[in-house]
Amino acid sequence: MKNGNKLIKDVGSLIVMLILSAAVVVLAHTMANSGPVITAQPEDVTVEAAGETAAVKVQARGDGLTYQWYVKDRGGKKFGTSKVTKDTYSVKMTKERNGRQLYCVVTDKSGKTAQTNTVTIAIAGPEITAQPESVTVAKEGDQAATTVAASGDGLTYQWYVKDLNSDKFGKSKVTKNTYSVKMTEDRNGRQVYCVVTDSNGSTVQTETVTLSVAE
Repeated sequence: MKNGNKLIKDVGSLIVMLILSAAVVVLAHTMANSGPVITAQPEDVTVEAAGETAAVKVQARGDGLTYQWYVKDRGGKKFGTSKVTKDTYSVKMTKERNGRQLYCVVTDKSGKTAQTNTVTIAIAGPEITAQPESVTVAKEGDQAATTVAASGDGLTYQWYVKDLNSDKFGKSKVTKNTYSVKMTEDRNGRQVYCVVTDSNGSTVQTETVTLSVAE
């Protein structure tokens, strides 16, 4: 009886080993056929100035991997196929390429694919060095003025306004760094902010401030 028990035990162990081996084979087969795996996503890149090179890289795991990058420039409606077919996308930055979005499709030898996250490459934009401030004038008819100071190349300014009876901001006619207006009853409580744009098309928005008349 002891030998019989040992035989049963040995057969049981053999069955367990066969089951585990089969599971390993199935797992390996599944992994081999699951397609490429992205192990490191590309990341956003901002260079300091036009003419510098922006480079983003994807890392992936799989057999016989190939890479295809797709790009969409600012204002574009859809992504297009780029000429870059390696794991690193590298380009010299220009005004036209500022804000470019891109992603990569990785394909393995069986034709299965994996797509990366979409990232953005950009040129560093202007910086606000002094925010505009809210202004209260003594009486109607007085001039209210608020100013933004910024650093960057070829800066332009666009102010946006919203009065108390308005639902949203609208573009004003003021395109310099100081917004100045004669205060009236209708303009009391007017909110304003400025968008500063540099020569590369990069923008920065100021805080929103309020122009009012003392009660």
